[in-house]
Formats: sequence, structure tokens, C-alpha cells
Amino acid sequence: MHTVIAEDVGTQLFFPKDYDLIWSTVVLIILLVVFAKFVMPRLNKVMDERAKKIQGQIAEATKAKQEAEAAKKKYQDRLAQAQAEASKIRDDARIEASHILEDARTRAQVEAAAITDNAQKAIDSQKQQAMQSLKKDVGALATTLAGKIIGTQLASGTAQSSMIDSLIEEMEKENAASGQSGNGSH
Repeated sequence: MHTVIAEDVGTQLFFPKDYDLIWSTVVLIILLVVFAKFVMPRLNKVMDERAKKIQGQIAEATKAKQEAEAAKKKYQDRLAQAQAEASKIRDDARIEASHILEDARTRAQVEAAAITDNAQKAIDSQKQQAMQSLKKDVGALATTLAGKIIGTQLASGTAQSSMIDSLIEEMEKENAASGQSGNGSH
């Protein structure tokens, strides 16, 4: 009999008594009601607030992304405008530089022409002075030579002067005739 009692006691250890099952069930039901009545609403409220917060953050992120894209587009538009303006400024500068260069070239040509004209006038003036000096020297030589040839000196200054003038006129005519024939051959 001991063995049968021992077996009954061993199996009873694994199965609770009926009163334990009832009280455990009652406590479990009370816990479920308290959990459903107090804990679940607060947990749902916290979860709803968290979901709203996450949705708000997603909305803010979407708005920030749109603003960033708008700012990027605005920046790109301004950059394109700045590049176009820089290109226009470069083109204007090139045009202005060519105008300045052309103006400087024109002024240089005008100044060169003025310098050439002044040089030509100076040459003409020196040429006339040389011709006058040459006329005097030639006249004096011609008078001396004529006097030696004739054997007498011309007594009056008027006769000497008229002889010099006629000699000079003849020389100028010969010079003009040789100058014209020389110019035609070139």
C-alpha cells in the first residue's frame, strides 16, 4: 500500500487543488480587468501620442525637404543669373576694351600725322632758309664771277641785285623743269 500512496502523492504534486485553480482564475480575471481598465488606456494614450509625434516629425521632415528643394532651386536660379551676368560683364568689358584700343589707335594715328605734318613744315622751313642762304651765296659768287669775266665790278647795287635775281629765276625754272620730269618717271 505504501507504493500506491506514494504514487498518488507524486501525481498530486503536478496537479493543483481545485480551490487553487479557482482563486488563481479569480486573481487572473481581476488582473485582466485592472489591466484593461487602467493600464491599457494609458498605454494606448502614450502609443497614440507617440504616433502623432512621429507623424508630426515626418510632416516636418517632408516640409523641410520641400523647403530645402525650393531653396536649392532658388540658389541654382541665382547662380545661373550670376553666371549670365558675369558673362555679360565679360562681354561688355571686351567690347569696352576694343573701343578703348580703337580710340587709342586713332589718337596715335592722329598724333603721328600731326608729328609728321610738323616735321614736314620744319623741313620746308629749313629748306626755304637754305634756299635763301644759297641764293645769297650763289648771287655773290655769280657777281664775283661775272665781274671777273667782264673785267669790271658792277658799280651799283641795283644792277648787281637784278643780275642775281635773273640768275636765280633761271635756276628755279631749270630746277622746276627737272623736278617735273623726274616726278613723271616715278
